[in-house]
Amino acid sequence: LHPYEFTNKDNLDHTIRNLGRIELIKFVSPSALVDSTPGGLPTIDYTFLLTRNKKINFDLNGELTYSNIASQERKSLFGTSFSTNYRDRNIFGRAEVLNVNLELGFEFNFFNKQTETYPQLLNSLNIGLGTDLSFRRFMDPLKIYHMIGYTKDPEKTTNFANRLHKWLVEDASSRLSMGFGYVVITDLYDYYNVNANLNYDIQPDPFKKLTITRIGFDLFVPTAKPAYQAILDNNKFLQESFGNQLFTGFLFRNYLYEINSKNKAKPGHFRVLHSAELSGLEMYAINSIANEISGNQKEIVLNPNGKPEDVVQFSQFAKGEIDIRYYRDLSRNTTFALKLNTGIASPYGPYTKQVPYPKQFYVGGALSNRAWQIRQLGPGGYEDTTAIDPNLPFYQTGDFKIDASAELRFKLFWYFDGVLFMDAANVWILQEDTTRLGANLTGSFLSEFGVGYGYGIRLDLDFFILRLDLGYKLFNPYPVNGSRYLKDNVRRFPGGAEPQIAVGLPF
Repeated sequence: LHPYEFTNKDNLDHTIRNLGRIELIKFVSPSALVDSTPGGLPTIDYTFLLTRNKKINFDLNGELTYSNIASQERKSLFGTSFSTNYRDRNIFGRAEVLNVNLELGFEFNFFNKQTETYPQLLNSLNIGLGTDLSFRRFMDPLKIYHMIGYTKDPEKTTNFANRLHKWLVEDASSRLSMGFGYVVITDLYDYYNVNANLNYDIQPDPFKKLTITRIGFDLFVPTAKPAYQAILDNNKFLQESFGNQLFTGFLFRNYLYEINSKNKAKPGHFRVLHSAELSGLEMYAINSIANEISGNQKEIVLNPNGKPEDVVQFSQFAKGEIDIRYYRDLSRNTTFALKLNTGIASPYGPYTKQVPYPKQFYVGGALSNRAWQIRQLGPGGYEDTTAIDPNLPFYQTGDFKIDASAELRFKLFWYFDGVLFMDAANVWILQEDTTRLGANLTGSFLSEFGVGYGYGIRLDLDFFILRLDLGYKLFNPYPVNGSRYLKDNVRRFPGGAEPQIAVGLPF
């Protein structure tokens, strides 16, 4: 709002929204006084009453988790994690927010057969430290992003580029973030990850949210244990994707855009999330120019210690994903929910042979196809006949993913809800792998979906939902006893279920 302008409700709403984004302000209460002076234009004087929020916030949190991994026998995992969070909502006196988070998590396998090979009770360990510094303004030192959609005509806001320019200049918060994570997967691998990013957080209205990572660096350094190294030695795809990697972006790293339908009073509404990620484009250009000048085709790598095992590659890949969700109220206590999620990732340039392992797609588990366990499905119609120790989790990933789910949700009694669901999903690789026949994406991919169905129960306590889903395999990606249709599983119903226990709805 500015003095002596004509009254504009959009400007008033924008002012209230921007004040509400300042975390030091808890509530915004506007009031208006109309001054109708005889002989003159009526004027409106606005007063904003602001309720102050606490400057410092400190939290301690703990949670319990449960999961299971199916292989040659059941593997049940109980976990616990603890985190502490420190938040200063006005650290430098201009509404800057400092957030520091420390997390420690464990996962135990109480039912693990204690053997000389696998004596450990601990299944996994993760340690994470992250810090964010947010500024309630758009920071663009080189004025590069100011040029996106720039126009001198304020009325030209019809295309997305012009709207994006307006969102960045008027609505964006800038966030500097740094983090460190260390993860140990017992008997498979451990890795540490270091990251630093410059992000823009934008929410132009209550129905849209956009996060852009403009500058980003992620260092991924894994170490394979002997059991997993044996898997890598027999799997070229995994071997080429599992190594020291540096993901970089100087002008653009990734974005996440979320859209919600405006009128949720109608029986049906939708939610769309889509994202894109790009790594190593600037380094690819620098490498190409350096090779052109020197006349040699040589990859630029980082190797501060001079040892082959310490070489860090600049990873060059592109990745995109879209997630569409639709919800329709069939009655007061019954809802139909549908989700379709698909994504594709591909390396580019002569040096990155595969999309890095942590950036590949996977399906299965409590948030995907619930008849299979996480990373059990795929890729494609490939059947992995490798002898897998029952104590090891699954590891199947791919470059292309389709994941669909449909649910009928209904009220049961008290705090309990019920659900009937059907899931279909799989992943595929884009490059043909002669060691894994049927794993690559072909025109017959529709016949390679893993299809499951099931039912579940939810304990809905408003502030969190605890759910148990029982999934049953219906169609397998590859034939079993000559048929993809698993009629023996259907005949065993309700036996042979794959239980999935989780917190929150799957979508």
